[in-house]
Amino acid sequence: KAKVEIPAADPTPFTYSGGDRTYTLAASGLYTVADNIRKSAGTYTVTVTLKDTENYVWSDNTDAAKEYTFIIGNAQVTVTVKDKSAYTYDAAPDLSKPEPDKDYTVSGLIGEDKLTTAPTLAYDPAAPDLTKTGEAAKITASGASAGENYEITYVDGKLTVTSRPS
Repeated sequence: KAKVEIPAADPTPFTYSGGDRTYTLAASGLYTVADNIRKSAGTYTVTVTLKDTENYVWSDNTDAAKEYTFIIGNAQVTVTVKDKSAYTYDAAPDLSKPEPDKDYTVSGLIGEDKLTTAPTLAYDPAAPDLTKTGEAAKITASGASAGENYEITYVDGKLTVTSRPS
């Protein structure tokens, strides 16, 4: 039987882009390539099958389909908490209903994609000391989601206390 060179794996690091990603293997009329075009982040199997196992074998003398792991990594999204300020002895600004652009910003979403779950914001420490000036607390974010194609990182904000102008 004639030998067919086993196609080399595609070394490309793929990341979710909103469009099709193609796992590229050397083309040949002697085999078929299946499942090598995907869109969403995840781990897939690309299968390469000899068309004519009566007359051909792979270069390793086998005729079974070859499988390749096709990984599309998550796109990175950053949720950045906006800094807040308060005067001494005032109440800390309410974080219970965070709004985009007012309380946090989001970068890295592709196309029309949006957060599917808004972040929860919290003070650290939970009860900031507003009796003295300076940085009273970090403002942390957690719990946001943009779906399976994204991985979210958070950048803290801070609550700064200043004296009320006289």
